Amino acid sequence: MYCLLICLQIFENMLEDDVSPHPALYCNFLTAAGRSGNLGFARYLYQHMAVSLELPQPAPVPTLGLIPASDPHADLLLPEEQQQFGINTSSSSSSWDVVPDGIASSSSEGIEDVLADAFMDVAAAAGDGTDSVAAVLGGDAISIQGEEEGEQRDPDEPDLLCLVNALLSAHAQVGALSGAVAIYKQELLGRGLVPDGYTCTALLTAAARLGSSRLAWSQVAEVVELTHHYGITMTTQMGTALINAYRRVRCWEPQQQQQGAAAAAAAGASQRSGGKGRRRGVVNGADAASTSSSSSSTEAVDFAAEQQQQLVGLQAAWEQEQLAAMGAVQLPGLPAVVCASLHAAQTVLNALADYKLANSSSYVMMMCFLLEQGQVGAFRQLYQQATEGEGIGISEQGWEKLSHAAAECGAGVLVSGLQQRAQQVGRSQQQVQAEALQRERLRARQQQLLQQQHQQQLAAPVAR
Repeated sequence: MYCLLICLQIFENMLEDDVSPHPALYCNFLTAAGRSGNLGFARYLYQHMAVSLELPQPAPVPTLGLIPASDPHADLLLPEEQQQFGINTSSSSSSWDVVPDGIASSSSEGIEDVLADAFMDVAAAAGDGTDSVAAVLGGDAISIQGEEEGEQRDPDEPDLLCLVNALLSAHAQVGALSGAVAIYKQELLGRGLVPDGYTCTALLTAAARLGSSRLAWSQVAEVVELTHHYGITMTTQMGTALINAYRRVRCWEPQQQQQGAAAAAAAGASQRSGGKGRRRGVVNGADAASTSSSSSSTEAVDFAAEQQQQLVGLQAAWEQEQLAAMGAVQLPGLPAVVCASLHAAQTVLNALADYKLANSSSYVMMMCFLLEQGQVGAFRQLYQQATEGEGIGISEQGWEKLSHAAAECGAGVLVSGLQQRAQQVGRSQQQVQAEALQRERLRARQQQLLQQQHQQQLAAPVAR
């Protein structure tokens, strides 16, 4: 938090002295603003950077989901390698409810207002003991893109992808998913850049922080499709962010698309049953005035309930087809989309483990997901696999997340007991290590004394 205060002061002083920041410094400023959750300041910094570097306006790029529509491979089905991400989808339509405001919304404020608001936000957060918005939202912080090993870059040439990724991460920290997607399309694709692992991690983090009741399966699927389309390699951070995104999925499609699909299905069912509806006295709004005396409200309600029941049956059958296609099973008491997300998240974790990429955060995210859905038995099994099979240790922050998740399914006593045993084992291991270190030091001291005695014995005849 104090780092952001320093950045704000430096940036303000540079503006007063009419000094344009270096591109790398812009990236550091954006990173500091993003990690503090100050989205307004991050947007202003990016806009100021674009003006200072005289960047041309980005070109509009039509997309299919998150992939440019002009790409000849944009409408192809995903390869079988996608199974490591747990996705099974053939939809090419976009699931994003994008607010195409880009970064223009911050342009109406002057730098004085932006800096004043930024300082107030920082002071407020520091005053109540909060380190950052990211700390409140969770510990799945994302990193900003750095240069590849061995890559040679002109220090005066701006790394636009790094700057855009930094702006995306600022949106991710506060769960501004629509804004992140708008930035991705406008600033990344619009400037002809190619997304990388940091781009996908930022989008997934923004999705996970959107809210557990609003994130759709299709939105996560489109990010996964993006990774395969561009051949982006899975990393520990991206895999963990993907598990956390699945953990937040609660519906197949965004709410607006669900309502549209339901309305279309209802209209189709009504059209197919038009004769039956007329026989029952069901009429449309245009004929209601002339036929109201002969229509039966009871029969109309029964017919509407029958239609709704048919739609529910069709939806259930479709969901079972989706689960069967991906090899998932319907778990008792859970919606089908949550069962699919559990299966997909476990598939991702298995892939990370197979490639030795899974870390403590990866396992903790999956274990929290299992606890939140009441899968205590699966949690026990995964915990044993992580701690005993893989030697994974859980940090204090990890235990806090597990305790919070356990409270939702009544497994608080179980998690508390596991934590106590882990702490005892940890203390025992520390004691064993300390004793071993002490013995090693004692042996080293004895060896040193023996060497000294031997040297004295060799020197004794010479002295005589």
